[in-house]
Amino acid sequence: MPPVKSRYKDNFTQAYRLQKSKEQIVFIPLSHLITLEMAKSVGVGKKLVDSGLDLLSPKHSFLSTFLLKERKDPNSFWRPYLDMLPADYNSFPVFFSDDEMKLLEGSPFAGKPEIGWRVI
Repeated sequence: MPPVKSRYKDNFTQAYRLQKSKEQIVFIPLSHLITLEMAKSVGVGKKLVDSGLDLLSPKHSFLSTFLLKERKDPNSFWRPYLDMLPADYNSFPVFFSDDEMKLLEGSPFAGKPEIGWRVI
């Protein structure tokens, strides 16, 4: 079977043939993933674990502190990833003003951002 050909356009990848069930089309080594376990095992994350603090949102705390620390390091292994993250999140509906929220009325997203705030 020919390899899967794809193209990246407009923030998605499009495949040019159907894939078989369980066919591997992308492989990302574990060393290239930011995981909760990794964030808990180094730096501030390890100190948080060792302190035994009862965190309100532990998963977010470990991952966000890891990313903040790495963002300050100009030589971070994660620099290419960090550099492509948005500078702000004003375009995320969870941060919309009441007037902006009204613009979502009639869309599938109406009412969803309030749910997001409760989860955060």
